[in-house]
Amino acid sequence: MSNIKKILKTLRRVDWNLLSFIYFIYFNFFRKNTVRVSKIALFLVDKNCVLNIHKEAKIILNGIFIMGAKPNSKINNMKLQSELTLKKNSEIHIKNAFFINHGSRIVVFENAKIEFGGGFINTNASIGCKEQIIIGNDCAIADYVVIMDTDFHEILSPNYKSTKPIKIGNHVWIGNGCKIFKGVNIDDGAVIGGGSIVVKNIPKKTMAAGNPAKVIRENVEWKS
Repeated sequence: MSNIKKILKTLRRVDWNLLSFIYFIYFNFFRKNTVRVSKIALFLVDKNCVLNIHKEAKIILNGIFIMGAKPNSKINNMKLQSELTLKKNSEIHIKNAFFINHGSRIVVFENAKIEFGGGFINTNASIGCKEQIIIGNDCAIADYVVIMDTDFHEILSPNYKSTKPIKIGNHVWIGNGCKIFKGVNIDDGAVIGGGSIVVKNIPKKTMAAGNPAKVIRENVEWKS
């Protein structure tokens, strides 16, 4: 019974129309390359979301995922368009319940993999994944955050790598307007101050801020 209540509550985070209902049926029950590991695993898309999903892209669901979710706040009822693009042989893996609010854009390029643990991303986020991005459990990611594991263009210099994986650990809080760039590892329990530019690893249970982001406090605890 608790699972049914959880699903019903989640369904209310989506604005439905005929197309979003068709997406719900197709992606959860008929699509060949969608794998539902758990009985309560669902792939939900808001009516204001644009989907560009290649037939050979893999969706692995072990929890509930919403693209274009309603914000919890009722102050602003305007819904912005969202976009989810999964290119050929890409993979998106949902390990627990993860909600991405309206106005966000996610692009997973060919042969790349993105993994969402549990938590949420607020409005107007932008994620570009060309190799691998991992986001852990119980993560809170604020508005206007950018996460990119690639420069998209090559720098003609010896040993230069334009693309490197990003890993964001469990119980990480990323503030408004932060930018997380390639090769970064943000360890468990870290807090990233609003507007920070993260280009180097951030240790466990620290607060980092600035451009580039540097540790400004250690032994940090925060509540979800």
